[in-house]
Amino acid sequence: HRERRRYPCPNPQCPRTFSRANDAKRHAKASHDEARFTCDACSDHFQRRDSLHRH
Repeated sequence: HRERRRYPCPNPQCPRTFSRANDAKRHAKASHDEARFTCDACSDHFQRRDSLHRH
């Protein structure tokens, strides 16, 4: 059965909820924090270095 989604995104403007607190934190960091890494080839921005490398 489906777990309850009881952990809201810490950003009050965001309606997303998650079944695990860590998922809510990871979402907030990836979606709402300022990007710290930029692709030299296309200028896309990423919050995490591993996301940039995967890109």
